[in-house]
Amino acid sequence: MGRRSGGFLTVGRSSGAGTDNGFTTTRLLTPRAFVAAVRRLDGREHGAWVSAVRGAARMDVLGDARGCLIVYLSEHAARPDSWSLLMSPDATVDEAEVVVDEMRVRLPQWQTVRLPAVTRAARRFAATGRAHPALTWYRARRVYDWRIGLGDVLGELRPTRRVPAA
Repeated sequence: MGRRSGGFLTVGRSSGAGTDNGFTTTRLLTPRAFVAAVRRLDGREHGAWVSAVRGAARMDVLGDARGCLIVYLSEHAARPDSWSLLMSPDATVDEAEVVVDEMRVRLPQWQTVRLPAVTRAARRFAATGRAHPALTWYRARRVYDWRIGLGDVLGELRPTRRVPAA
């Protein structure tokens, strides 16, 4: 039963304007815990983002599991040129809306994904620290810049409290 954790998982939400309702929690990274955290994302109350770290690799998932999500992944997170974005290659509409904390972010739909693809990516990342090879990833230096554009939401992921693995 005891598959060992290879990293940690942080779930969070920033404080709203003028409020003190932000939070982060940290757990051991397992495929089950990562997928459960992604499924609970609602963009607000139960979490606006989930970030998983396994060695030098990191995967960030932002948004609402009932709608569109954004997924960033790097196997060497400290290297700006190593970031990838999970994409929807069969996107059919021009834009999609992603809810992250108090923000409603409008992006080209190809830059967003739905829950089934994200859960596949999360399971693979938690187990290996790598991208799922059957999914479509866009890798370019600009992905790092896009991710940094959400820096107010992601922050530096310094956990405020630790909780046992689910």
